Amino acid sequence: MNKRIVASLLALIMLLGMIGLSGCGQTAAKANFEVPEGGYDGSAVTIYFDHTMGSNLRDVLDLYITEFNKLYPNITIVHEQVGNYDDVRDNIAVELTVGNQPDLAYCYPDHVALYNISKRVVSLDSLIDSQIEVTRADGTTEILGLTDAQKADFIEGYYNEGKQFGDGLMYTLPLSKSTEVLYYNKTFFEANGLSVPTTWDEMETLCAKIRELDPNSIPLGYDSESNWFITMCEQQKSPYTSATGSHFLFDHEDNRAFVARFREWYKNGYLTTQEILGSYTSELFTAETGTRS
Repeated sequence: MNKRIVASLLALIMLLGMIGLSGCGQTAAKANFEVPEGGYDGSAVTIYFDHTMGSNLRDVLDLYITEFNKLYPNITIVHEQVGNYDDVRDNIAVELTVGNQPDLAYCYPDHVALYNISKRVVSLDSLIDSQIEVTRADGTTEILGLTDAQKADFIEGYYNEGKQFGDGLMYTLPLSKSTEVLYYNKTFFEANGLSVPTTWDEMETLCAKIRELDPNSIPLGYDSESNWFITMCEQQKSPYTSATGSHFLFDHEDNRAFVARFREWYKNGYLTTQEILGSYTSELFTAETGTRS
């Protein structure tokens, strides 16, 4: 994302919030954020942002904040690494009960649904679509909202994720996103005449073969257990949740069957996850011996 779009995005989200957790003391839901007349009057504002960023990403964020503060010097952005995503979720869930929540947060969609039980998540549509012109510290002006070109700069699926909560309103913006990939040790596969599996039955057979070749290995790693479950549901067209009607659709025989299958894989030493391993499963690739995958 280029600097101009990032600066505008920060101007947008820092004047309210990336997920838009409304301020202390509010208990009623806001269908949409009410943009003040004039957009921003230049007064002192402090924005608190809880996230999971390590030092590398924090350094990048600080660079953008520095650029942003050249345009809006009276807006102070205080950001803090709280821990992992679950830590951010749990801390905010508690802080919402006492009105001490941050203004912005890294989050997953299910976190937003949890926060919205308190009716303090503010939707961003009126900000995104605002045509109010604001004046920056260097005397130049910009439109507070996002242009069509800036909206198109987002990956469509990531952008639309912010309005999947059943009412058509936008609750999140994709400040940063990651995706999952499947990779394997090509050298090990070629040396042992192994083929890349294309079905879960083939994967199970492959894991058993790798364990025969290297009894101390963990053949398969998957970082996020919840993502794995969701991915399996999507691949098998198996219902698990819905924004409308009955929300809890996951408790049925098909889902129980593949969860039970994965449990057997774990008991057989075929797989691990980030939670079990205590680190990203990519570390299995960097080990010299005994944990080849």
